[in-house]
Amino acid sequence: MQIFFALFSFKLDFYLLIGISSKNHYICGLGILNQLIINQMKKIYILLALFIASFSAEASMPRYLLTKDENMQIEIEKLFAPRKIVPTFNKNFDVQSYSLYMNWVDLFNKADRKWKGENTIKLKVKSDTVKVIELDAASLNIDFVTFDGEEAGFTHNPTNGTLSVEATKALNTNDIYTLVITFSDIEQLGTTVLARQVGLNFYPKGQESPEYVNESIAYTMSEPRDARHWMPCNDIPIDRATFEVKIDVPEGYTAVANGLLQDSSTKDGVTSFHWKHDFQMPTYLYNVVASKFAHYSDTVTLKSGRKLELPYYHWSNLLPPNEDRMPILQHIPDMVTYYSDFFIEYPYDKYGLVFVPSFGGGMEHNGLVTAGNGWLYGQYGGLAHELVHHWLGNYITCADWQDLWINEGGAVWGTAHWLGRHFGENAYANEVMKNMNGYEYKGNKSLVPPYNLPDEKLFSWELTYAKAGCVYQMMAENLGLEQFQKTLRKMFETYPMQSITTPQFIEIVKQENPDYPLSWDKFFEQWLLMTGFPVFDIQVQFDPDKATGKTYVNLSLAQTQSGNDIPEVFEIPVPIIYTKKDGQKIIKKYNMTQREQSYRDTLEFTPDLCMLYELGIIGIADVKISSVEDEDTFINVYPNVISAGENLQISGAIDLLNLPEISLYNELGKSISIEYGTQNGAIIAKAPNSLPRGLYFLKLIQGDKHKIEKIMIK
Repeated sequence: MQIFFALFSFKLDFYLLIGISSKNHYICGLGILNQLIINQMKKIYILLALFIASFSAEASMPRYLLTKDENMQIEIEKLFAPRKIVPTFNKNFDVQSYSLYMNWVDLFNKADRKWKGENTIKLKVKSDTVKVIELDAASLNIDFVTFDGEEAGFTHNPTNGTLSVEATKALNTNDIYTLVITFSDIEQLGTTVLARQVGLNFYPKGQESPEYVNESIAYTMSEPRDARHWMPCNDIPIDRATFEVKIDVPEGYTAVANGLLQDSSTKDGVTSFHWKHDFQMPTYLYNVVASKFAHYSDTVTLKSGRKLELPYYHWSNLLPPNEDRMPILQHIPDMVTYYSDFFIEYPYDKYGLVFVPSFGGGMEHNGLVTAGNGWLYGQYGGLAHELVHHWLGNYITCADWQDLWINEGGAVWGTAHWLGRHFGENAYANEVMKNMNGYEYKGNKSLVPPYNLPDEKLFSWELTYAKAGCVYQMMAENLGLEQFQKTLRKMFETYPMQSITTPQFIEIVKQENPDYPLSWDKFFEQWLLMTGFPVFDIQVQFDPDKATGKTYVNLSLAQTQSGNDIPEVFEIPVPIIYTKKDGQKIIKKYNMTQREQSYRDTLEFTPDLCMLYELGIIGIADVKISSVEDEDTFINVYPNVISAGENLQISGAIDLLNLPEISLYNELGKSISIEYGTQNGAIIAKAPNSLPRGLYFLKLIQGDKHKIEKIMIK
């Protein structure tokens, strides 16, 4: 899901502009109490969290006899245990299907905005001792309940939203029973333009909220726990069920939902639609929308030969003049075929998009994505993000909201690849760097880890999106893209259309990649359970060998980060990129397990530039090349945030009669031509007019002194 994507993008651009010279660590934590104990060997162990039950399995051997890795595994298992605040894993039943009837006629036609419904729920009980079925119903009005055809007693507590239904007979394990719940509600319109209803959103024609409403519209929005506000249900992501809905709306309106249209009919001013989705999914992915829509569609043929319908719904007044469809939507077929190759073939029976007002983001409702109207005018990244969710988020789903990083991190990571395919490698690099910087520039010492976030932090851009996306990016960089894709396909094969936990995700990564040179447990511990990122001091010296044409590299790496819950040592492969102006480059990884380490390496060429490969790791680095002295006073570059075509002023201890050599590189290490000369006792360098927005590296060499400055093109 991308909520208020445009606002997030604005915020990230702002962070990029103000954060070039100093990156902060943004860290957060609630729900798990982490405590660091640093022993004489400076090894980090994470203590037990509050609300985590004891594991009897560890009693098989005294802890003092276990190895360090076995002890660490126990700690990780405990920290990844399901939290007890949300009873995800202890429900005594599984819902098999929801068959929902909703009448929205009065919602659209009458001033009191009353609507009503009936939900038929088929469920399987897990034990023959079950006597009460506890569902979620928020503050809906519960009118009548039957259990297997007999009137059932029930208790509805609007304060905590629970609906407890009494079984009318003795139940048998694994047998399926049917509940029918009749309910109603009155939709309260917001009193301010920014007010937003919960679960079911209704805006009458002519309302300003915060955009003008051209046609009355109602739509559901349920992530994370809001499906209970428009249908009684088991509103947890691990309980997946099929969904069908029959919905009545006034004649002239169109109602759309997940799945395929079974039939529609109109009688006495009321139009009825019947939609059915035969794929099991959690309740937060259910979707029902009604308004007066323009409707058109594309069709794409997948490699298997299967034809997939791509329907689109939005208000007709949003179309550009003399256009019969929105230009941005012509890219959806390419996105679908691209990701079908990138992951596995698109698994559902349609992929549609419906656009609504007063919603600045997008939501990956299964097979029918909901997006804000503004996305029709250029939000390529958002549209790709919601499509990626149909593999990472919908096909495999977080088992509980503590595992949400699996969904959102995967979609953030996957988005960059289509952008790179369509707009070129700079677009890919800029998207990855946006995510890296989105965490690093907000990564000050007030953030918690991205695993097991409290509700108020659940959709934190810096954590659930940016950092989690970087976790995927680092796995792909460490393994190679092809191997990481193979790992994800194994995930889909092992858990098809299932909700999975973080330990299950980790186990597949470990099984598929046993030759990873470092510890996978340590990898996930430091990036999901701890905070911060590595801060490097890098010293490098090049020794060219004229006889062989090779260059020997003496490389010293030191980590200098500090703070509570921040690892003293990130045990990671450190990617270093060596480049030449002619485009020759190589990325080499140096496995780092200590605070300070030195390496001797050999290159086939003499580099012009050495830097941390920032597409491969969360981290920042101060790089010193050869015999640099007094680097901080050598040269000043101002400003370091400019637009393409603007000038940089370079001043300091400069010999203007012997100008320094100035080079510009992008994030991929590619050299870019830059013009420069002297003016009023300073050097003026002009950024090329055609330079895309993004992060660049300006390298200056004068004698044996080197200076590397980060430059942001805004």
